[in-house]
Amino acid sequence: MSVLAAAASRSGLFAMTDYVCDKHQKDRRKRLRRGRADLWVGNSICTWAFEAKQIRCRPGVRLTTLEARLELARHNAGELPESEGDRLFGILVAPLPDGVSIPKLEDCLTNFAQKADFAWRIGGGARPAYVYFKAV
Repeated sequence: MSVLAAAASRSGLFAMTDYVCDKHQKDRRKRLRRGRADLWVGNSICTWAFEAKQIRCRPGVRLTTLEARLELARHNAGELPESEGDRLFGILVAPLPDGVSIPKLEDCLTNFAQKADFAWRIGGGARPAYVYFKAV
């Protein structure tokens, strides 16, 4: 989340990671509870709040596993009250194993991008990662 926050800051937005906020209870009938959200980004016009999950990608990871983790992140973002952001998103971060090139795994992760609203491959360093966003 710090990389995304730094990118937002460099583009002129204000960003906070792992910040304290209120969240809805699971059944939404009870009062809000204290919690933490993973990322908040905003400017004077619009704000975005994000909940994130990470998956350790190994060869043979199933698309259903990726879908379930992204859906869980989206669901968690939906537990944030509307006052936390104009737009709410779930994020899935899927780093590749250290220093290993696995074309079949990268093809799977590339194809999974069709299930997300936004998707990027972040390269550089020893471990590239795939990042997927799904709106609430």
